[in-house]
Amino acid sequence: RLKPQFVEKMTTFEGAMISGYTPEVIEEIKLPDTYWTVIESGMKLVRKQGFDAFPYTVASKTGTSEQTVSGGRVENAVFIAYVPAENPVLAVAVVVPEGGFGGWGAAPIARKIFDAYDQYIGLNGTPKKMAPSPTPSSTPTPTATPKVGSKPKATPKATPKATAKATPKVTPTATPTASATPKATPTATPTPTASPTPAEE
Repeated sequence: RLKPQFVEKMTTFEGAMISGYTPEVIEEIKLPDTYWTVIESGMKLVRKQGFDAFPYTVASKTGTSEQTVSGGRVENAVFIAYVPAENPVLAVAVVVPEGGFGGWGAAPIARKIFDAYDQYIGLNGTPKKMAPSPTPSSTPTPTATPKVGSKPKATPKATPKATAKATPKVTPTATPTASATPKATPTATPTPTASPTPAEE
């Protein structure tokens, strides 16, 4: 059993070493190698969630601890593992209060821890390169993909709207009416008066 250690080394801002730390063994259990072989073989066969496509061999153990609280009895999810199983670099222990089964409630969290360590430090000694996040300027604008067999829809062009010019309104002028020719009023011709016939003597 190793002494818990959270700091690997202390350096100045420029990187000069101030002090370093070495692993300290607190307790060691002596067991025959055949015992360890059986235990490690069984830990490699443990079924757990969240470790699909994991590139390293995992030795793990799931568990569920019961705890009595004021509201009754609860089940805590427990999961321990170390990776790689052939040459251990990192050991992780996860406890989730009221998490239920360890293989479901705690194992996926351990996977995230292993992945983060592998990205920044490396479980095989070499940290993985993290893909840069796309910037807004480099993100392509999605375009609509036309369906197979469909004709591209023509974009209607804007038709210039003719502006109607105001036509000057011609105000008709009154045409003087030709003066009516005065109608000759017939004058009465006086009837000739008969001269008195001289009386016969």
